[in-house]
Amino acid sequence: MIKSRKAQSQLITTVLIILLVLAAVIIVWQLTQRTVSGGADQVDKQAACIGLGLTVESAKDQSLSSFSLAIKRGVDDLGSGNVTVSAVSVNGLGASGSGNSPIAAGEIKTIAVTRLTGERYDPGNELIISMTFNSNDGTVCDAGTQTVTLD
Repeated sequence: MIKSRKAQSQLITTVLIILLVLAAVIIVWQLTQRTVSGGADQVDKQAACIGLGLTVESAKDQSLSSFSLAIKRGVDDLGSGNVTVSAVSVNGLGASGSGNSPIAAGEIKTIAVTRLTGERYDPGNELIISMTFNSNDGTVCDAGTQTVTLD
């Protein structure tokens, strides 16, 4: 009778250990699955930005407080979808850009940029322009940094 109780105790311990291991595997799987699928969604969104060909063609002085940027969008992987300027940075500082009109593939669009208070850019100065764009599906793309001379 003592042997059978000992055997039952070992069997119950083994079953409990197996159940604990199974529970741990399920918890780890759930966490991993959420992380991987969330990362995959981000990769899909950012993959659309890879082919986005945007270049600053020119920068023209408008007044003491503003200048215009001519932005060219090449033919890219976003197809017929339009993109709009969502943020402009000049020489590492934020600036106000009015780029609410969409830029279609192969199109050149001019946007007005308002200088920050105290910032002065004279014709002939080189400007370091960084822009962020939104596609019509909500993807946010960083167009990188480009240097252009103010006309």
